[in-house]
Amino acid sequence: MSRFFALFVAFITSTLLMAPAQAEVKVLTSIKPLQLIAAAVQDGVGAPEVLLPPGASPHHYALRPSDVRKVAQVDLLYWIGPDMEGFLARVLKGRSKPTVAVQALSGLQLRHFGEDSHSHEEEHGEDEHDHDHRPGSLDAHLWLSSLNARVI
Repeated sequence: MSRFFALFVAFITSTLLMAPAQAEVKVLTSIKPLQLIAAAVQDGVGAPEVLLPPGASPHHYALRPSDVRKVAQVDLLYWIGPDMEGFLARVLKGRSKPTVAVQALSGLQLRHFGEDSHSHEEEHGEDEHDHDHRPGSLDAHLWLSSLNARVI
């Protein structure tokens, strides 16, 4: 199933990128790291936008009406997935254009919290690190691995 999904995404992406030059593909990413990866892929073809403003946390963001309009208008949207960006899940259910949940791509090396040998509580104060790292939950910071960045 995931192989089919990856092929489907590759087909849609290539179709959109091969559109006539006057019809630039509007790509939106949920967070800045995905935008940087998309910009490298789209180099010379278009400039992807990022949904979250600088400094906003994808763990606790609340969509504004202008964000919902932007999500509806773009041709292709990349987001990490519901483990990191739960605020997008409901809006994306009604979206008819291609949407890629990066955490669902095949070939990623996923890490779950609790797999490392240290405690995050020792490393970070409560004010510094306010998102959930329950043992067994997915570490949705997928772009931090160079191998995952290539897959994305």
